Amino acid sequence: MSTTWKTRFAKLPYYLNLGALGLFLIAFIDPHGFSPKKPITQTNQNQLPTEGIGIYLLLDQSGSMAQEVSATINGNRVNIRKEDLLKQVTSEFVEGNPTEELDGRPNDLIGLVAFARVPHVLSPLTLDHKAILDDIQKLRVVQKQDEDGTAMGYAIYKTVSLIAATKHYATELAQKGNPSYNIKSTIIILVTDGLQDPSILDKNSRLRNIGLEEAANYAKENGVRLYLINIDPNTYSDELAPKDTKWSGSLS
Repeated sequence: MSTTWKTRFAKLPYYLNLGALGLFLIAFIDPHGFSPKKPITQTNQNQLPTEGIGIYLLLDQSGSMAQEVSATINGNRVNIRKEDLLKQVTSEFVEGNPTEELDGRPNDLIGLVAFARVPHVLSPLTLDHKAILDDIQKLRVVQKQDEDGTAMGYAIYKTVSLIAATKHYATELAQKGNPSYNIKSTIIILVTDGLQDPSILDKNSRLRNIGLEEAANYAKENGVRLYLINIDPNTYSDELAPKDTKWSGSLS
């Protein structure tokens, strides 16, 4: 046997030990880690909810909302525009705020209506809460005098009518066997800084001068709970205070 072959055989134990070590390392790290990944199945946590509450936020965008008010924000007393305060409290209601122990409304349909002289639907009921939050931040007070006013009753009436139409459509879908979201109850949360004050330009329009009590009765007849929230601490009125169940109730 030549010297070359003797040298190679002499190193054979070294190569065998090296190979054994390599196989041990492969076994240690688990060869299953190299297998193709299995498709990720959707869990209950990221599936869209199928039932909840239908909530319309009815937000005042009249000219007075540009004024400042003193409020406590994150424990500090500050001066803030009513418009910005409205955006903050409604955004936290939708999204949640752990500091204030607010969970948000992840399972609920939320719609957005802004009003001054007349109401405008910014978003129908939807589970796309990011779009709702974006629309809230885009909200601006009216700039033209002929657009100004605080027609609360008219805004409530129009929003209740919108809810009634939505309920009717949902019922039709259910009857046809199509999958639909189960609206357990419906509410309107009206956020304002003042009292009912329709535009003088609409003095001859009965619809645009509907009073709060009449609008509240219409909401009750259609199974809609109504909440009025005044963000101006300088304004206190019996007209905005809860009187009976048609004005307030549980959100659950």
